[in-house]
Amino acid sequence: MPTHTKLTGAMLLIISSLLGVLIALYHYVVPMTGVTGTAGALLVVISSALLVLGGVILLKVRTGGLAITIRVLIVLIGMGTIVAGWFLHEFWLAAVVALALLGVSIDFVLAKRNRK
Repeated sequence: MPTHTKLTGAMLLIISSLLGVLIALYHYVVPMTGVTGTAGALLVVISSALLVLGGVILLKVRTGGLAITIRVLIVLIGMGTIVAGWFLHEFWLAAVVALALLGVSIDFVLAKRNRK
């Protein structure tokens, strides 16, 4: 199987999480968003950045216990970020993090397929 297809899920995770960081930073920094400077807005910036970090780790670690642990953490962080984004009325953030969770799902399926 070509290398680029192995990285599809992790790359989708990274790109959509980077978009999440940008959206969350916008809401945290720009005045009049309703959540400017709040702890909740900062939390979603950090959690989105952690999703990016998780995607980078998945590019390096494809299988094994560490990869499974990272995937589980990504799903938990992603679900928390979606809920926080929804409560903060950052609906675009919730959408791109849902896309990131799709990416980790694709990564899991591709890693499972490559292991066989």
